[in-house]
Parts: sequence; C-alpha cells; structure tokens
Amino acid sequence: PQIRFVAIDSAEIRAGPGTNFYPTNRLTRGTRLECYHATEDDWVAIRPPNSSFSVVAQHDLELTKAPQIGRVTSATGRSWIGSRLMGAFDLRSSVQLKVGELVTVRGLRRVQLHHTGAAQTMYEIAPPSGEFRWIRRSDLHTEPTQSVQQAHYMQSGLAGSDSFVAR
Repeated sequence: PQIRFVAIDSAEIRAGPGTNFYPTNRLTRGTRLECYHATEDDWVAIRPPNSSFSVVAQHDLELTKAPQIGRVTSATGRSWIGSRLMGAFDLRSSVQLKVGELVTVRGLRRVQLHHTGAAQTMYEIAPPSGEFRWIRRSDLHTEPTQSVQQAHYMQSGLAGSDSFVAR
C-alpha cells in the first residue's frame, strides 16, 4: 500500500468509489491512510480506519470460545459496510464471507439494511479482510500536515496479527 494523508479539514469516506455510495465516516486533516487502489475517476480504496465497522446477520455467525471472535457458519453469509453518518445501509455494499472465516465481533447493533426494510439485530464486527472504504484522491496529500493523526487499525485477537488482508 501507499501511505497518504488527509489534506482537508473533514474528508468523507464512502462505502464504494463514487458519490452514489453512502458515506461511512469523516476523517480529519492529517489522518494517515493506507491506499491500495485508485480508479480512473479519482477514487482511492483505503484500509478501513479503526472507527469503521461492518455488520453480519446473527444467523450467519457463531461466537467462538475466544473472546470477541466469531466464525462464519453460512455459505451465504455477507458483511455489510456500516456507517456512522447514516441510519440505513445499502445492500450492494457488502463482502461475501467464507464458511469458517474468523471475524472480530465488537457487539450487537440494530440495523436497517434497506431504507424501506425493518430494523434487525446484527453483529457489529471489525471490517473483514477485503473490505475497503473509498476517498476522493483530491482529498489526499503525500506529506503529513502539522497535526498528523495516526489512524489506528484493527488488530485481531489472534497473536496480535493484523486482521486486514486484501482479497
């Protein structure tokens, strides 16, 4: 990955590459980001900051004996990208999970997956491997500003290893 820094006071990150994807969070000037891919229309895939989260249906996950670790039990299990800026999510912004995949469970959350759907209780998890957030390239800079804030990234409960791996 390439390291970039947020160049504006408040940069919006999104669930996908474009304004048609819902916003998930805002990052402050100087936040350090790991950038993995850029689209032709100037959107950059970033590693989800620690404040990011995803949700998984309760019936697709079982809790293990290890604290805060869940195992995917369903071949149709999906992870939806959570938003700190919106109340409902968009079904198209999801990652297909693999049976047996381990995820970090942060708790339970009431979620409305569709603007017209009913709310349901789901597991809130750390973003699984392969899930990105997106930011405009014009909101980034190659050098840190005076007030650099290090984005803290998820750490799995497994030997302290990094839980993010691009699919």
